[in-house]
Amino acid sequence: MPTAAAQAEPPPFRFPDGSELTARRLGHMVDTWTGKPLERRAEEAVRLAYMVRYWSKGHSGDPYSDQIRQTVIKALADDAQTARTNSRPMLEAKFLVAHLELEPTDEQALERLSEIQRRFPNRKGNGNPGN
Repeated sequence: MPTAAAQAEPPPFRFPDGSELTARRLGHMVDTWTGKPLERRAEEAVRLAYMVRYWSKGHSGDPYSDQIRQTVIKALADDAQTARTNSRPMLEAKFLVAHLELEPTDEQALERLSEIQRRFPNRKGNGNPGN
């Protein structure tokens, strides 16, 4: 009979081709992502954050898991700030949504995202109904 810990462990993350996410592959994806222009990183931020969150849940307590999670959290926060500094609120919103995937209780990020949504109520992809 499986233990409670074994039952709680999520199945491995699989890509559409059936291949499994590995530490090496995730690290390569993060390295590749951080080298892309801001706009490209914004488009891929939520997907990457989801993979990192999934990996972290399946490898909790693992030093590499914690390191990669913190690396991505910092990169997302830095990119959100860069977008804000350059008056790019829609890019900032994408980074904030991704950041909240990893840090769902970050009140500052939640407030800033809400502020952007109030300023741009009818923009596609800002999370408001009717878009």
